[in-house]
Amino acid sequence: MASVVLDTDVASLSFKRQLPPKLVQPLINKRPFITFATLGELTKWADQRHWAQWRRERLKHWLSGIPVLPGTESVSRRWGEISAAAALRGRPRPQNDTWVAACCLAYEEAYAKAWSI
Repeated sequence: MASVVLDTDVASLSFKRQLPPKLVQPLINKRPFITFATLGELTKWADQRHWAQWRRERLKHWLSGIPVLPGTESVSRRWGEISAAAALRGRPRPQNDTWVAACCLAYEEAYAKAWSI
């Protein structure tokens, strides 16, 4: 089965069961992954928004079925390359988006980003 890395927006919409059909279709029959950066962002959102314990447990249960790609030396190097290239072009990218992209490149995985599908 092919796999795909969900960016934080796609993961959030999936968790909330609010993925629009145009986002669902490309994910059918694909094994989803998230990155350490997305896990961090989802955790941050839960804390910042003062989620109730039941909602945190629901997120924890949902995440238990989705493998997390860890940050590694290879991922870090890719992040540095991507970040430097973007800065040199005068188009720096958001850090967490760059971490997700670096994971996809390092692990050679497809990337599902909400605005690109």
